[in-house]
Amino acid sequence: MVLASTSSDPGLRCSVAAYRGAVRAALGYGELVRAAFDVHRRDLLKEMGLILPGSLDAERALGAALAQQLYRGLTDRPRLLRFTRAEGRVGPTPDG
Repeated sequence: MVLASTSSDPGLRCSVAAYRGAVRAALGYGELVRAAFDVHRRDLLKEMGLILPGSLDAERALGAALAQQLYRGLTDRPRLLRFTRAEGRVGPTPDG
């Protein structure tokens, strides 16, 4: 946007400044959303009915498989997606 910095059009300068501010705000918001998922990731996995991994490496592998499943509808490692609830069951589990 070299044109915007050298232009004397106040509308163009204002729109460029607003765009940059919006991008900065969106980046900050994205980091907050990422942090929320990081902090509550185990609760999220429990609520999804997935068996919690026992190690950080296993958690990373599960995260990668889950991301593939959610994004593409399939995963290279479907065995990592082990569920605690019976397939097709709707509603809370008997223990809560």
